[in-house]
Amino acid sequence: MAWIVASRARVFAVTVLLLALLDLGRSLYARVGYARPVQVWQPDPNVYADLSWPPGSDVPASASLGQRVYAQRCAVCHGPNGRGNGPAAPSMIPRPRDFTRGEFKYKSTPPGQPPSDDDLIRIVKNGLTASAMPSWGDLLNEEEIRAVVGYIKSFAPGVRRLTPQVIAIPPRVTPDAASIARGQELFRTQCASCHGINGRARATLPDAKGYPVIARDLAAPWTFRGGSAPEEIWLRLTTGMLPGPMPSFAALTPNQRWDLVSYTLSLAGTPGWEPRGRLDGLGQQTDPAGRGRYLVHTMMCGLCHTPINRPGSTAATISISEAACAWVSIRTGGSSAEILPLIAPQGSANGLKRRSSRRFASDGPAGESSTSSICRGPGSTGCSPKTPRRLHVI
Repeated sequence: MAWIVASRARVFAVTVLLLALLDLGRSLYARVGYARPVQVWQPDPNVYADLSWPPGSDVPASASLGQRVYAQRCAVCHGPNGRGNGPAAPSMIPRPRDFTRGEFKYKSTPPGQPPSDDDLIRIVKNGLTASAMPSWGDLLNEEEIRAVVGYIKSFAPGVRRLTPQVIAIPPRVTPDAASIARGQELFRTQCASCHGINGRARATLPDAKGYPVIARDLAAPWTFRGGSAPEEIWLRLTTGMLPGPMPSFAALTPNQRWDLVSYTLSLAGTPGWEPRGRLDGLGQQTDPAGRGRYLVHTMMCGLCHTPINRPGSTAATISISEAACAWVSIRTGGSSAEILPLIAPQGSANGLKRRSSRRFASDGPAGESSTSSICRGPGSTGCSPKTPRRLHVI
């Protein structure tokens, strides 16, 4: 009997030892296997350009104010030479604007003419709604904004040479049932092929460079990047939205364009934050993978989570003004969530690095999404995920 017990003990001990060796071998294999990448993807710099980090650190002190502001604030998306090819660009839909083409979507000037300075200043100052283009009016002063607008215009010499004429917006047609009915018929023949008969087709179309653009959901005017005021919609119909797929409808009469505006606004739904409203759109799909894909490609995730990095670097270093802590909520496939800290010395404006026990690619599996909020620092009254501050990555 004692021999049997001893034999079983030996078998148990040998089994435990083998399992421990297997676990050790697996750990060593994983450590060695993940120590170096099998393949390093470094794109053609003409397509996606690398930057020095932090952005603007390689710009000489003698550079103009506009060049310095652009390098620090804009190049991470729009690229060092304004080609829309910054490190954050691969993850964004639509892609950042290529300034060298001289084409701008949101303007008040006729088709074929460059935007006015006021158009560009307004976009830099206020940003674009429901997009990765942030507002800079609370971070840059008037001199800096005008300087960076002048520098942006230098990427397309034709823009600087021409003096654009601002379109005079005629009085609006009364948006009554007759106007809506006329607009509906025009919409059916002019717009439904992209936007769908109900304005919600959300078709994926190519822009001038072949990158995808999602047709706007017209039932969600709060996502209209150029604004949802009737006059702003009328301008979009008049000017078109090059280099995107949205053409100009200047061939229609001004009143016909007003009828289209009336019908477009009649499609508007009730946003989820108002009584009897519901969350229903690309950013609120029931499918978590589709929702995450939209949020990752449309918002600002690519500012940090980019597959483009300076060769040899192992972590992206970002600088956050007036920040000492941040929380980043990571959701993968809608199945799990965690809060990850970003730590920097109190009052530090540099050297903030993302800390996480998990690795994931910026353009990885569908369903990965991230949102962030920023506060002033531990122990301060504003340091809470419930009181977010705008996160400027510079």
